[in-house]
Amino acid sequence: IRFDPDLRLAEDSDFVIRYTGCCRSICCKDSMFYRYTITGQSAVRTWDGSKEEDYIRSLETTSDYMVRENAEVQEAFAEYVLMHFNILMVREIFALDNPMSFGEKLDQMRRISRRDIFASAMGQFRPADCRSASMLPFAMLQLGLVPAAGMIYEIRVRQNRMNQRREEKKRVKRHK
Repeated sequence: IRFDPDLRLAEDSDFVIRYTGCCRSICCKDSMFYRYTITGQSAVRTWDGSKEEDYIRSLETTSDYMVRENAEVQEAFAEYVLMHFNILMVREIFALDNPMSFGEKLDQMRRISRRDIFASAMGQFRPADCRSASMLPFAMLQLGLVPAAGMIYEIRVRQNRMNQRREEKKRVKRHK
């Protein structure tokens, strides 16, 4: 099992999914073994207007592997795909640096939501299944409430910006 060098985004997730598929058993611990920290401007956190195809390529690559998995694992993968839709919306389409108007962003979201990988994942959930905050935009999209889904992403973008500024202030304080 190796990282796929052709994947620019979500290559780590593709690797982990393939790796865990080879495991006979997995043990969960309450202890933290890995801590994700935000340092500087990562590829995911920087708007560049070009991530859509890279995310879709990664998700489709992993999806090809998932066809041999059982229904429960495939449902979990569908939710994973939708979380990447959220990331794409927050970090790319509705990003504050994206110069498009709100209406243009809604059009982009509609178009992307119709791409096979995302439409297939959304089709596995009914609006009533989408009660968590991370799933709410999909209920809105399925119900045709596209502007409401867009507003959820706009709010999330602003929350991220506030959290990022708070983290930067903490980091500066620690290094003084």
